[in-house]
Amino acid sequence: MGQLSKALNEVVDQLRPSQEEQERQKAAFEQVRSTLLHQWPEAKVHLFGSTANCLSICNNNDIDVCLELPEGIEDQVANAPGFAGILRCA
Repeated sequence: MGQLSKALNEVVDQLRPSQEEQERQKAAFEQVRSTLLHQWPEAKVHLFGSTANCLSICNNNDIDVCLELPEGIEDQVANAPGFAGILRCA
C-alpha cells in the first residue's frame, strides 16, 4: 500500500500546475474580469470549475468564467457588436 500511495502522489505532483502557471491563470482571469466589468460595470464575473477549485492539471489552458448580468441588460450583451472581440483583446 505504501508504494501505491507514493506512486499516486508522484502522479499528482507531476499533473499539478506550477505556481507560475497558477499565477498566469489568475492573471488571465483578472484581465477577462476587468475587461468585462469595464464594458458592463453592473455585471458580476465568477471563476468556476477546475481552476477555481484547484483541481486543474498542468498545461491546461482552460479557465471557466461565468458572466452574471442584472435583469434587463442581457439583450445589451447579446446584441453587443464584437462581443468575442472584447474578450479577444483581453
